[in-house]
Amino acid sequence: MEIWKAIIVGIVQGLAEFLPVSSSGHIVLTQYLLGIREVGAEHQPDLAFEIILHIGTLVSVLLFFRKSLWKLVESLYAKEMVAERMKILYLGLATVPAVIAALLFKDFFDAAPGNPVLVSGLLIVTGLVLFVPRLVKGGKEEAGFKGALAMGVGQTFAILPGISRSGSTIAAGLVSGVKAEKAAEFSFLMSIPAIAGGFVLTMKDKIEETSSIGEAFAACFNTSYLVGAIAAAIVGLLAIYLVMGAVKKGKLEYFSYYCFAAGISGMIYFSQVECESVSQVEPLSEVVVAAGDYEVLEECVLAKSRWNDGDSFLVKHAEGENFVSSRSGEMSMGHSVVTPLW
Repeated sequence: MEIWKAIIVGIVQGLAEFLPVSSSGHIVLTQYLLGIREVGAEHQPDLAFEIILHIGTLVSVLLFFRKSLWKLVESLYAKEMVAERMKILYLGLATVPAVIAALLFKDFFDAAPGNPVLVSGLLIVTGLVLFVPRLVKGGKEEAGFKGALAMGVGQTFAILPGISRSGSTIAAGLVSGVKAEKAAEFSFLMSIPAIAGGFVLTMKDKIEETSSIGEAFAACFNTSYLVGAIAAAIVGLLAIYLVMGAVKKGKLEYFSYYCFAAGISGMIYFSQVECESVSQVEPLSEVVVAAGDYEVLEECVLAKSRWNDGDSFLVKHAEGENFVSSRSGEMSMGHSVVTPLW
């Protein structure tokens, strides 16, 4: 990857990881815009780059909350620091819902980045979520059992690219009665096991890919990736300052207007790109297709679909309707069942 692309992605990662605008959504859309991903094409993620970016954003959190984190460490040895030890337990509790959801619905979450229109639409959902702090002022509590569980559920939805992790968790904390500043702090502390967990999982995949721990680490620490990680760390630290200030002033909804604009623009742009890619696919052969309640069509054009994995195909007939079939092996015999693409 070119250094300038690594810097851009690193800046986006640092900003969006902590600003309530969804880092995963922005990374996915930025990759499409830079040509790192192709609309409709199966994407092979750059695991090494993802790993090093995780390290960059993790450094941001560790630096900003170093005093709070040191107290949590001290509480493990000081019997009187009961509140801090309980916070460690609540942070652990808050990670459970996302872990369960990721294990149960892994295929669903993995498929979401392949649809940039969906990702853009979820940014609009994030914009709506960011109005919650304006409507619900929160209570005067620290994040206890109820607050931690609610914020953990909020973090679960943020597995989807386009849903902001910080926005959804802070909103969930306020609804459960947590004070705004405490909800924001707890949300950022929650990001430590989330980011660290992402690092471990992607490193595991990279080790399996290279069959060597040494090669996996060597792949991560090249010049362009390191520059991207440094950019993510610096910008991420600035983003945390910005969000904490916005929460204290009760101005978190200001970010919602950006999410609305980005989401609507993305839906319009990527809808057009998808339509253009349909017209550019070259036909492979002519077939006869039986499509459920549709009549058998004499003149159909079969072309490989760029939206589907495996041996899925795009079928376009003379009337202009488009269908997708995952049973391509039977299509030449005229027995495939196809479903509407749009």
